Order: sequence, then structure tokens, then C-alpha cells
Amino acid sequence: MEKCLYCKRLAGGDSELCKLHEFALFQISETLSEFIQQENPPEWLLDGIRELSWIFFGHPRTAAYINVSMEIADRFAIERLPHISINDIKEVNYTRLSPRRIISLLEDALIIRVENNIVYPGPLSLRLREVRDLGYPLNSPEQKARALEYHGILAISVLRSMLLEGEYIPRGALSVLTLLSLQALTSEEIQREISDVTWDSAFRDVPNRQENKMKRIMAGLLDGVTKMIHNINEDGKPELKTEVVSYLVNMRERYRERERTRTRM
Repeated sequence: MEKCLYCKRLAGGDSELCKLHEFALFQISETLSEFIQQENPPEWLLDGIRELSWIFFGHPRTAAYINVSMEIADRFAIERLPHISINDIKEVNYTRLSPRRIISLLEDALIIRVENNIVYPGPLSLRLREVRDLGYPLNSPEQKARALEYHGILAISVLRSMLLEGEYIPRGALSVLTLLSLQALTSEEIQREISDVTWDSAFRDVPNRQENKMKRIMAGLLDGVTKMIHNINEDGKPELKTEVVSYLVNMRERYRERERTRTRM
């Protein structure tokens, strides 16, 4: 039997992935596609993007990709530059990773396109330029929501490229999507409470120190803002936000519709 590329569970059917990671990759690809192509993505999808904006927090090995993607997207979406030279990208100077490797991955992530050492906005940066709204005060709820969407979609696009290329799998970020997959696929009615079994299964490939750090981030202990969860109940179990449950309900229905379409073909 074939084993999943990401977790070594049994792969399903003709896929190289287990059911959990098929759904995880579907979430990522569907979110990115919808955000780029739809002028007005549904609110439940934007809620999901905002709640995933933190998935690379505190991960030194992936920091370079996120920092460079933010620098480039800001220059296209905020400064409105039509293009920049590769040599003008500053964040690549603060990492030991190959600048060419970073640029290649960001091109795969649809953040940029490159011609003759000149970097142009890719489909995602063009979309961010369209939706970037500077008309609100920086401390307004509307501007905070836009900032989370901005960070979230960049993180999602980078994660998608890392998973598809397979050269380096960011286990922490992937574990968050695995957690959502488990919560969506384990029972017909998606539960708000995350069981110990679900949590342990999602984070089984993550070192304990990193797992604990991610739990603190989700609980809002670092910045006072919870991520994906609204509470840890009296039994010590995290409980998902209403917005995350809605995101999972809708995303699971889209996934099932795709499976029904495949069956009919």
C-alpha cells in the first residue's frame, strides 16, 4: 500500500496522500484560487484566511520566505511599484537560504513572476493590490481584518508551494491544516471542542517544544489575540471559534462536491 507523502499514513486510492492531507491540500488550493479569482470571496472564506495568518509564527526556517513575500507584496500593493529588481529585495540579505531558491518558490506561490532578473507582481500580488484598502484608520476593525487577510493569504500561498514542491515540509504549519482536516472529517457534525486524540494526532510529527509554542500562540498568550480558538474550556480542551466551524462546514461541502463530481465522471 502507498504511504502518504506528508505523514506516512496509508494513501487513498490513486492519490499519493492520505484523506486528511488530501483535504488539507484541497483547503489551501481552494482558498488561494477563490481569493485570486473572485471579486468578492464569501465571508466564511475570508474568516478562514484571517484565522490562518499566524501559521508560520516563530518558525526560523520559514521566516525568510514569509519576510521576502511580505516585502515584495507590500512594494507592489502599497507602494504600487510596477516592478522591482531582484537586487533591490532587502530581506534576502538576512538569511542563509539561496535567494534564487526563495524567488523560485515565491514565483510558484503566484506572488511574483520574474523576467530577466526583474520581479513583476504575480496573480496574488495583483489581487492584493486590488483589495488593499487604505481608507480606514490603521486601528479600525476593518483595517485589522484586511491586514489579517493580507498576511493569511501570503502564508497560505507559501505553504501550498512548499507542500507541492516537497523539498521542505513545514511540519508546524501543516499540523494546523491537519488539525482542521481531522475536525472536519471525523464526524458528520463538526465539533467545536478539540479532543486530546485529535490534537495529538495532528501534532504527532511536531517536536514537543514547537507544539507547546503553537498552543500558546493559539491561546493568545503572546499577543492577547487567540488564533482559531475562542477558549480553552474547564476540561482543558481548546474550542474552535464559530468562524472556524463555519469555514470547515463550507469547505467540507465543496470537497464533497468535488468527490461527487469525480464519481460521476
